[in-house]
Amino acid sequence: MKNSIILFISALFIFSSCKEDPKKPLRQEDLPIHQDTSVTVNQIKIASDSLNNFIAENPRNIEALIARSNLYLENKNLKYAYADAAAAMEIDSLNADVLLTWGNVNYVINKTRISKTAWEKCIKIDAKSIDCRLKLAELYNIVQDFRKSLKLVNEVLDIDPNQPIALFIKGINVRDINGDTASSMQYFQRAIDLDNNYIAALDMMGVMLSAQKDPLALAYFNRILEINPNSHSTYYNMGMYYLSIEDWNNAIKAFTNCTQLQPKDIESYFNLGYIHLQLNINDVARDYFTQALKIQPINHRALYGRAYAYERLGDIINAEKDYKEALSYNPQHEASKIGLKRILDMK
Repeated sequence: MKNSIILFISALFIFSSCKEDPKKPLRQEDLPIHQDTSVTVNQIKIASDSLNNFIAENPRNIEALIARSNLYLENKNLKYAYADAAAAMEIDSLNADVLLTWGNVNYVINKTRISKTAWEKCIKIDAKSIDCRLKLAELYNIVQDFRKSLKLVNEVLDIDPNQPIALFIKGINVRDINGDTASSMQYFQRAIDLDNNYIAALDMMGVMLSAQKDPLALAYFNRILEINPNSHSTYYNMGMYYLSIEDWNNAIKAFTNCTQLQPKDIESYFNLGYIHLQLNINDVARDYFTQALKIQPINHRALYGRAYAYERLGDIINAEKDYKEALSYNPQHEASKIGLKRILDMK
């Protein structure tokens, strides 16, 4: 039985740790031009109405078209954001601000070749353009051309050594080129020092420290929660940290918060099942795996977890059923094979 428990823990932990990756890839949402989150819907509407009125009277005003395109982009109204950016391009396709906006809109709609061309032209026109270099650096990082990305952020830092987004991207490039986590964390921390609300950098520091089982990770996660108390991913990452140090009570609290924020979060239900097996509260573990299966019925790991809970509860019939169903979805799942054999040997 001791070996079966070890196998179970290994099988579950591979799944439950899948979200917490200290080598997280760069994502578009990690690189905001930091905005005032206090802006209300009414203020946005007023700004939009004012721009609409102004543009109606001044249809060739580039600054107004760019402003409205950016406003539409922030509110994910992509069709109208594109239309205003295209109108600005027709008026002046050699304007650096227009090219930045044109690149941004095309990037969001996944026309990255057009974005790349726009930002490259923007840099030629405005040799000291920070924003176009940052966007191009982001694009190169995402396609894993880390050295080109690094070159661009170094150019930005030559122009402005205190540019937090550039420091953040540089940290990712240094990590992915050299595997140098210590140096990358120094860049992330410098970005945070310059912008205490830089959620992506706070998150990256928290996740990397969590991977080292460093309790300092919690300070970064808690700072994110001060900024955004409903950050599901932050509660999840906190749960993974507590899971790694076997602080079961705090892990339960964190994953429960996840399920309250996102009731269909299968991974948090799965992890709650895993934790309750560690606590030998097998009926509760079974119920959490059942909840995960209600969300995603075809899930061999959740079936395996529930089968194991049934087995511990002495419910051999349901344990056998779940082990078999897990194997029907993944015939190569070794832990389910071992579990089923164990059940059949009992007969």
